[in-house]
Amino acid sequence: MTNPVEPTKKSPNSGRKRLRIRDLSAPHNVRGLSELPVLTDKADWIYPWIEDAAEHERVVTYEYYREAIRIADLLLRLNHFEKAANRLRQRFVKHDFLLTLAGHGRPATAFRTSMQYLMAIHKDSRTSEFLPPPSESCRDLLRKHYGVISEGRTAACSLRPLTRAEMVDDRHSWTKAAQSEFLLTINQFVYPPPRMSEVLTEVKKQLKKIVEDDLGGRPPGDLLFLSYYRFSMGTRKTSVSHGKGYIDELLSAKLEMTATSRGLYASCLGYEKPEIANKTWYAGVRIAGRRINKIIGLILENFARNQ
Repeated sequence: MTNPVEPTKKSPNSGRKRLRIRDLSAPHNVRGLSELPVLTDKADWIYPWIEDAAEHERVVTYEYYREAIRIADLLLRLNHFEKAANRLRQRFVKHDFLLTLAGHGRPATAFRTSMQYLMAIHKDSRTSEFLPPPSESCRDLLRKHYGVISEGRTAACSLRPLTRAEMVDDRHSWTKAAQSEFLLTINQFVYPPPRMSEVLTEVKKQLKKIVEDDLGGRPPGDLLFLSYYRFSMGTRKTSVSHGKGYIDELLSAKLEMTATSRGLYASCLGYEKPEIANKTWYAGVRIAGRRINKIIGLILENFARNQ
């Protein structure tokens, strides 16, 4: 199969084509992904090492934006915009802050802080590669720089459990039976100031996440769907089902999985006969693809506007 990143013939429109963002849409189905280069590094789509829900959240953000950068570069090259792809690489390697800018509102804030997070890790990793390293190889950096996400995304307030060192009341002992205490922080720089109803809504949402989001029961699917998406690249499809080869890889890594990681893959491995229905696989790929497409659109929009 010819590597699509290196076209065998020059486009008749090369040199005359204009970079139009709406023409560059990443595939969000198995058929389209099968035409992309295969990902051979298991660290891109199996995460047996994730320790807890906090690390899971960091990996989700980092890997979705890392994938968006990878696919944005591929899309430019597949559409014969090699010079633009090279310029995007140069700007990302130089950690050009303009690539993080977007419009207004919560989606734009989430994009900006997530891109800053990705760039901070890329810079701190000291890699000479265009693409930031896999999350497994930079776990300390993911933890170190995650503050830019929590500060940027919590517009009104933030809520977190108190650490043992912060507990000053002797009535509470650090045991499983002890009552949990939380620290509420109000962002004084928010303008206009949040209404009390907005603060209460945010507190309820964050408290619900802290209490329930332990990857117990039915885990969040974002990282699992990204795993499906990446595994679908290239020619891995089997004659039985697309998920068969994926299940085989999961089973080979099962003994290495942490309790959190087993929770992540519970829907795939929690049966006497592990399997993934085709419709489940295709739906997961679509969900991940749509999220990646939104990120890519903002990356390329900023890049085209600030070339």
